[in-house]
Amino acid sequence: GLYSILVEVEDWAGHRGTSTFMMDVDRQSPVIQWVGFNEILERTEFVLSATFGEWSSHSVFLDGIMIENGTGSSFLGGINLNRTGEHTVCINAIDRTVSTEYPNVASDCREVLLNPESFTPIVDAPWNGTTVSTPTVSFGVARGWGQNASWAHLESNETSVQNNDDWDMIEHPGGMVSVDVDVNLVEGLNEIHLTVEAVEKIYLYVLTVELDTTPPILEINTRNNGIYGTEIIQFEGRCEPSMEVRIDSSVSNVSENCDVSGQYNLTIQLERVDGDFPLVFRSVDDLGNMVREDRTVTLDFTAPDALLGWYTAECQPRHPPKIIGHTEKTSCVVIGEVAVLDSDLKSWKITLSKDGDEPETIEGDSSWDGTTKIEAINPTEGTWTLNIEMEDFAGNHRNLSTSIDIQGRDATSSEQFFSLGTSYNLAVIMAVIVSSIIIWLSVRKSHDELNPDFELDTTED
Repeated sequence: GLYSILVEVEDWAGHRGTSTFMMDVDRQSPVIQWVGFNEILERTEFVLSATFGEWSSHSVFLDGIMIENGTGSSFLGGINLNRTGEHTVCINAIDRTVSTEYPNVASDCREVLLNPESFTPIVDAPWNGTTVSTPTVSFGVARGWGQNASWAHLESNETSVQNNDDWDMIEHPGGMVSVDVDVNLVEGLNEIHLTVEAVEKIYLYVLTVELDTTPPILEINTRNNGIYGTEIIQFEGRCEPSMEVRIDSSVSNVSENCDVSGQYNLTIQLERVDGDFPLVFRSVDDLGNMVREDRTVTLDFTAPDALLGWYTAECQPRHPPKIIGHTEKTSCVVIGEVAVLDSDLKSWKITLSKDGDEPETIEGDSSWDGTTKIEAINPTEGTWTLNIEMEDFAGNHRNLSTSIDIQGRDATSSEQFFSLGTSYNLAVIMAVIVSSIIIWLSVRKSHDELNPDFELDTTED
């Protein structure tokens, strides 16, 4: 405690003197009390608070190294840890007896743990090392308090980060709070470098992902220009090996996996009704890339039709038959005419023929407007047949024909009379000759009767 000391002195001459002074006797060391001390820390920086119960000179030690000193009855200050794990914090305090031979000294130590788990980064990138079809991916990163993180995107033609400007810092909302970062990928291989601080070390993560947005191969071989004469239609073509190929219609669907050679062969059944049917062809690869092709097929179960007729089919009057000389053939003209009623002809053939004669033929591979004429060369009397064979793109066939019999009229009597060599003409000539002879004989007989003295001797001596 505090004492007052009075000192009185007297010398040999009888003189007296007095002196009074105070003396504080302190046999108690300072009492160190830790205020709000946590033994397990989540941050590298923490606040140390302590009281000593009296005015003291104090020093703070971290892992045996003095980091703070001062005087006062308390201490309040921040301490930074430079590694994870256990640390020892000690406080030494000396009261006013610091200058005495036996000062009152107090010392106390505490163990603290900077939790390593709170500073071990967690990176979530489930696409790492895979191939994706979406042009944007994201990764999540969580790290301890006060730890920086940055990332850089390397495209397929880069091998390293060229300069510091290529690094992007990642915001830090709190200890071990995950932050998502979006990455816009380029086609091909992408490499993402991620650095994360963890107190005494820096973690480097190299994430790789390949962007593949190329849809699978799908080629469709459409026959007959998409026109069919059957409701069961077969499609074939190229595809991505092992990928599914599917065809959908309003009434049915079929699918199969592409074979190892990259070919497919699918047969789909539609309604047996004339008309157009939309079809959707799809193929999806393992990444979800899809290719779609729309096709419209036409079902045509009706055979093509045409109109056949005769533009001209007639003969001149027959030449009178001759007994002497050659009787000329009757002159005829035969021209057939055809008009098609359908616009989807794939092939056609028109024939104009008469039994025993070489037919005339015209062929083509498309429809036409109006009519087409075919003319016989040097036709003669008889039965002529006009025929057309047709096939449309759906494979429907039709064969149409029409016939006509043409004859020239017989020559009239006057025509036969004036035609040399005919029986009429010869009969007339004979009649004229006979009549002439008879007339001559009659005239001669009359002359003889008028001249009886004249006698014709017809005998020989």
